[in-house]
This record gives sequence, structure tokens and C-alpha cells, in this order.
Amino acid sequence: MASHRAPPAARSAATRATRGACRRSRRSRLPQLSHDATLSFKILREIFQTGFSRIPVYGPGGREDIIGLVMVKDLIFVDPEENFPIKKFIKIIPRQPMMIDIHDTLAKTLEDFRKGRGHLAIVHDGKDVMQ
Repeated sequence: MASHRAPPAARSAATRATRGACRRSRRSRLPQLSHDATLSFKILREIFQTGFSRIPVYGPGGREDIIGLVMVKDLIFVDPEENFPIKKFIKIIPRQPMMIDIHDTLAKTLEDFRKGRGHLAIVHDGKDVMQ
């Protein structure tokens, strides 16, 4: 089974690079983007260096407020010189991660993945459900 992650040397460089707008969540190892960030050359480079294909975008409520998802393959349309705002980008190309309740069973979660609803799921406790 092929891995979607970068080689270890690239991951360590990506870990250092994600200290900008693209930060790793302490709860998971998945980088996240702030809705206030812009898609500048620096941020695009940081995103590509993470080795991940999907990056959650969090809103004004903080890292628990996931408002969308950036798929790296969609970034081919971005001109880094334009410094395009991420909040506009996720409105033009809207992608929502699958939301899983913390109380869902593994069987239900696996069934949701089998139905093709996504490749990434955000676990929530019922209080912080994405709008």
C-alpha cells in the first residue's frame, strides 16, 4: 500500500516549515491553515513540504472550528504572486471533511469511509460541529 506522506527527511523539514501559517495541531499531527492566511509563495511551499494531500482550514473560533478543507491538487490554480486569501479559495472550491462524532462506532466510521464520503475525518464531540 503506497504511503501519501513525504520521506522522513522531508517530513522533518516540513515540521520546521509549518511554524508559519500552516501549523500542526497539537492534538493530531495534521497541519492546519488559518482562514486569515493568504496563499503566498511561502505558505504554498510550506503546504507542499508537509507531504499531505488534504489540509483542514480553521475559522475564527480557533483550531477546533474547522470550516473547510484545502486539497493540495487544487492549488495548481493558485498564482503565488497574487497572495489569494484562503477564505476566498475555500468558497470558490468548497470541500468539507467528513465529520465523525466521538461516540460513533468503528464499524459505522469504516462504513462511512467505504461509501466514499472522504479520505479524512474530523472527530468532534457534538458541541463543535462544523457549520
